[in-house]
Amino acid sequence: MKRASWAEVLEGLDAALDLCRDLHLGDHVEGSRFLKYRDHLADLVGALESGGQEAARKVFDSNRLMSMVTLTEATELGDIEPFLKWIDRTVAGDKLVHALGGRFSRATKGPTPISRGTSFSS
Repeated sequence: MKRASWAEVLEGLDAALDLCRDLHLGDHVEGSRFLKYRDHLADLVGALESGGQEAARKVFDSNRLMSMVTLTEATELGDIEPFLKWIDRTVAGDKLVHALGGRFSRATKGPTPISRGTSFSS
C-alpha cells in the first residue's frame, strides 16, 4: 500500500482533471462531483499547512463523510491518471464521461452510486 499526503492526492486529482480537459471533457469536469471534492481537499490541505494537524482535524471532522469520500474518490481518479495517458484516447474519454457523471447526493452529502466502479478496460 502506498501512502500519500493530502497535497499529493490533490496534485493527482488536478492532473487527472487536466487530462479530462485535454480530452475535451471540460463540460463533464465542470459539472462533476470532483470539483466539490477538489475544493474540500484544498480546504484540508490549506488547514494542515496553515494550522497544523489540529486545524486539519477540525476541517475533516466538520463533515467526516465528505472528507472520507473526498479522499477516497480523489485518490482513485488521481491514481488512474498515468494509465489513462497511454490507453486509447477514445476509450479513456468514454470511460471518463461515465466516471465523471456520478451525481452528488444532497441527502447524504456524498456521491450516489451511479458511475462508481466504472471499468477502464476496453
